[in-house]
Amino acid sequence: MAEVVVVLLLALLGLLGGLKAQHAACPPANGLHDSICGNVDGRAGQERVGIAIGPGSSVRLVVRFADHSVSNRLEDEDAESPIVEKAFVFVNGLAAIDSRRGLAIVVTVHQGASTAFGQIFRLERGALRRIPIPASAGGEFRTKAASLTST
Repeated sequence: MAEVVVVLLLALLGLLGGLKAQHAACPPANGLHDSICGNVDGRAGQERVGIAIGPGSSVRLVVRFADHSVSNRLEDEDAESPIVEKAFVFVNGLAAIDSRRGLAIVVTVHQGASTAFGQIFRLERGALRRIPIPASAGGEFRTKAASLTST
């Protein structure tokens, strides 16, 4: 009888471990808008990437790991006011833009009637860093708003 109980306990622990691993694959989206999962740090596992809307004019890009988060305040460098309009900010997606491990994060920071303005970020040495875009106004890229969609 004791052997059966031990086998059942081991099986239960195996199931619980499997559930934990399944949830650890991508951290929860709690409090993040337009979040997606992917490998942005180049190591095993996935991270959750999304937008955190705070009080006042606080809008942050957040990368959430299983045990911590890193973030960067989003600013609109091309507009008269550096404050990002909360309604127009979203994560477009994750992209392999070069040969480095980990995906870059593409974010729309504001939109006009026909043009959207985006920024690109990478996770480097545990911190989010905005990638400057050469030969562009304010280091942002422009695209037709209708062709830029959230994933």
